[in-house]
Amino acid sequence: METSVARWRINVVAFVLFVLMLITGVAAWLLPHGGGPASAVYGLRQGLRTVHQVGALLFSLTIGIHLLLHGRYIRQNLKKFGLLKDR
Repeated sequence: METSVARWRINVVAFVLFVLMLITGVAAWLLPHGGGPASAVYGLRQGLRTVHQVGALLFSLTIGIHLLLHGRYIRQNLKKFGLLKDR
């Protein structure tokens, strides 16, 4: 696979996961916090929190891949600004 296509795909996946985390995080935050395990709202809130946590793990993984794919660009800029020495 061409590197630019891989970068584009991982950027799209990261964006979708970010939006998922944003929506589930805000929705879980806005739902009432009380009610106990028997409440339907409690179950919905717990479900949203679970989706949010899994999304966060997947988002972290995609950001790691994103940084690996942009490694050459990052190294060039670190060298440019004197933060990384040439070997």
